[in-house]
Amino acid sequence: MDLLKHALVELANLCSARASPFIIASGEYGRHLEVSQQSASRYLTQLEERGYIKRTIRGRGQEISFTEAGLNVIKTYKDNITNFLSEGRKKRVEGVLTSGLGEGAYYVKEYSEKLEDIVGFKPYAGTFNLLVTELPQVAKNLRKRISGFERDGRSFGYLDLVEAELNVGGVKETCFLIIPERHHHKNQIEMISRYNLRKKYGLKDGDKGVLSF
Repeated sequence: MDLLKHALVELANLCSARASPFIIASGEYGRHLEVSQQSASRYLTQLEERGYIKRTIRGRGQEISFTEAGLNVIKTYKDNITNFLSEGRKKRVEGVLTSGLGEGAYYVKEYSEKLEDIVGFKPYAGTFNLLVTELPQVAKNLRKRISGFERDGRSFGYLDLVEAELNVGGVKETCFLIIPERHHHKNQIEMISRYNLRKKYGLKDGDKGVLSF
């Protein structure tokens, strides 16, 4: 990250608790950056010239708001940090087995060829669903995406796939968590596997499962 983008991110950190647009003095910004007031003022000028912020002089301070370009830089920085912190640490999601609405078989069939290209096997025509307290947050670097498409006048959104390990009854199976573009279940996650896991292990609604990725 270049120095100017770093200065932008630090400006966002300094003003994170303030409503936008916010008032800031260059001296305060300089103390936060541990640079002189003159250097801080120069950074603000350069940030405005780069198109990252808009500013207006207000008495002893400056009224500042972030532009869309500036917010994009800040978001990219945040995403990179999130991805870095996620590496090497597996997330665990606990839930109980639940029946879906029967839509899984239809959608697995429609996406079948594209799914095989990513997961390396022909998935069972149905999904394995867990009821959870909240949907897990998955870092972008763990996701593999199937682009959306249209077929017979119907639009199918994109799917993100995440390789995971499912533990049910002490037995572990490799599966893929499905994160659809259009998610209709606030507390239900769907997975695909090579097998009909319910049938293979004699599972029923209410059985506990743990997903790790």
